[in-house]
Amino acid sequence: MKINFDDKEISAINDLGLPFDVTTDLNDEEYFLLDEKVSEAVMDHLDKNYNPTPKGKIYESIMDKISQY
Repeated sequence: MKINFDDKEISAINDLGLPFDVTTDLNDEEYFLLDEKVSEAVMDHLDKNYNPTPKGKIYESIMDKISQY
């Protein structure tokens, strides 16, 4: 499956150090690893009131796109 991420989302995903290119057609294993790592990133980018930071909002946007598949 191919998910169309924008440049900010791709940059944020690249910060996660995944061993594959998210701009290509993802297989099931890559999809689930992406989902796992982005979920963790959302939790890691919350402020003291548990609201998403600006980067956390980018990861939330990525999760929205992932959940459509």
